Amino acid sequence: MIKENIFLPNHTECFLYHSEESKMSNLMAIYFHGGGLIYGSKNDLPKSLLNILLEKDISLISADYFLAPNSSIEDIIEDAYQTVHYIITDLFPDKRFQFIGRSAGSFIMFQVVHRLVSTNSQLPIQLVNFYGYSSLDHLKKYTESFPFENFPTFDFSSPIKDDPLFERFLCYKEAIDHNSLKNLLFHKDKFNSFIIPDSSIEKFPPAFHTASSSDKEVPFSISKQLSKKILNSTFVPVYYLEHDFLKLDHPDVNKTLKKLSDWLIDPKF
Repeated sequence: MIKENIFLPNHTECFLYHSEESKMSNLMAIYFHGGGLIYGSKNDLPKSLLNILLEKDISLISADYFLAPNSSIEDIIEDAYQTVHYIITDLFPDKRFQFIGRSAGSFIMFQVVHRLVSTNSQLPIQLVNFYGYSSLDHLKKYTESFPFENFPTFDFSSPIKDDPLFERFLCYKEAIDHNSLKNLLFHKDKFNSFIIPDSSIEKFPPAFHTASSSDKEVPFSISKQLSKKILNSTFVPVYYLEHDFLKLDHPDVNKTLKKLSDWLIDPKF
């Protein structure tokens, strides 16, 4: 496996993973990590997922993106769209693409695809959704104010795109544990501005969805509903595992990844 750094004009750093075989294929995946839109890094890429792609001769780009609340949700989506635009049109114009999102990364993925649909732009040929969401409606239950004063050493204003040590996880955990995630994310945004209409979702490419029935962070029903709205979707549930189960070494996770491998298009065709 070869790993390369890529720096884009919008000051986004990405990692490109490929083998000699995948470098020659005409298919590439763009991956957005999780972290509740608040923390995380392009480094957060499960090896099990990467190995499946490389075994299928599919290269992968893992991209950073702006994090909230330092940047508004609108700015996060716009910048991620620019990242995808640079990769598809400038760096690899002869490649076909899949998009992969994990949790909050799926939200970014779906929002970018919506933008591509709205502008009649080139669409990815497949989507992979690991326990993610297309809107932010599930945050309505978080009704309390976030205690910014409890984090005096944290910078909540300067734009940041990478949190390699997951230092900002403390803020996310505070917001989850004390019912204040919506306030942490939305002191700059309109909460209801990110609902993708069904008329757009119906134009999305085929998608693979998986989620855990016991997910305490993102409702299981969201992935199930998305699999019904996006045409030609495949939904693979797992049961009684934690939200971010992709990082687990578990038989059910391995079975899910095998189903994903079988579902992914062969780059030779």
